[in-house]
Amino acid sequence: MELNKKRVVLGMSGGVDSSATAKLLVEAGYEVIGVSLRLHQDVDDVADFKESMDYTGFEDAKNVCDQLGIPFKVFHLRDAFKKHVRDYLVNTYLHGETPNPCIECNKHIKFGAFMEIADGLGAYYLATGHYCYIEQDERDGYYKIKKANSSSKDQTYMMFYLGQEQLKRILMPLGAFDSKDDIRAIVAEMDLNLSKKKDSQEICFIPGDDYIAYLKDNYGVEGVPGHFVDEEGHDLGQHKGMIHYTIGQRKGLGVSFGKPMYVVALDTDNNQVVLGDNEDLFESDLTIYKTHFAYSDAPEEAENLTCKIRYSSKEIGCHLEKLDDETYKVHFEAPQRAITPGQACVIYQGDYLFGGGIIKNSKTKRKNMV
Repeated sequence: MELNKKRVVLGMSGGVDSSATAKLLVEAGYEVIGVSLRLHQDVDDVADFKESMDYTGFEDAKNVCDQLGIPFKVFHLRDAFKKHVRDYLVNTYLHGETPNPCIECNKHIKFGAFMEIADGLGAYYLATGHYCYIEQDERDGYYKIKKANSSSKDQTYMMFYLGQEQLKRILMPLGAFDSKDDIRAIVAEMDLNLSKKKDSQEICFIPGDDYIAYLKDNYGVEGVPGHFVDEEGHDLGQHKGMIHYTIGQRKGLGVSFGKPMYVVALDTDNNQVVLGDNEDLFESDLTIYKTHFAYSDAPEEAENLTCKIRYSSKEIGCHLEKLDDETYKVHFEAPQRAITPGQACVIYQGDYLFGGGIIKNSKTKRKNMV
């Protein structure tokens, strides 16, 4: 099937961002098809489905499409979502790491399986309500991801796995706007009660952001008690299970130590949570694997780079040391705090996303461990 370059499939959640994107694309002259993905509840009964997490968003998305006069469709990707996102989250916690399910969802679902849906509908373009730019560099022809105008809303951190074949077919018009207020104003022009709808701040498939309850109720995973130890291996008391802890955590340890103590490592081999002082959390480098670069294949070197070690962190100057085609050491200009295995280290070159990878365990678990 030849794909229509005026047709675009838009991922719609029923929220402000995707609703504004729909309006912008229609006004730009595209033939827009609104699509929502059914990812969460394994319910098929209509009454049960209306109580599910998916339903409310679908209802709002359909109302937007009806007002704009564009078709609305729902596709099931529950099996793919379970494999690539739900199961990934559980396995990452079981390995003593902290997952980032949004990155995996973007890679496998929103810009993976969803692109196949666009193909099936004959659409050349796939659009989303993410805050990013995608533009083609006239000098080298590469499609590049640029930071959004609104630095507080920029979502490029989540996009480092996107490749050239995807980027040339993706539209993200919200990157050009300066603030969320501008986006709400677009939605307010429609006769719908959406402009004041709150942003989602939680993992979309975990009610109340209670991942401990989610792991127990859906996978039977509970914390196995073990021991807190210091970096010399001295026993400091009992912990309630490694899934309850993450690097840098101070509160909620459940044991009094007479001074502030922080989680500095998770030793899955021995079921031990390693504690230390705040200064023990700072490191000058880290190692990433499963790397991907948007417009360079396993670069040997690159200049003028910065990086972020988590979505909310500030960028810090860095340089790369190639270990192999999928593994790099990232050296910081200044030590960084609470480097967390399982999270992503994302690399920028100026205003452009350069690449990234998943953080490996970068700290010796105990000083006396070989």
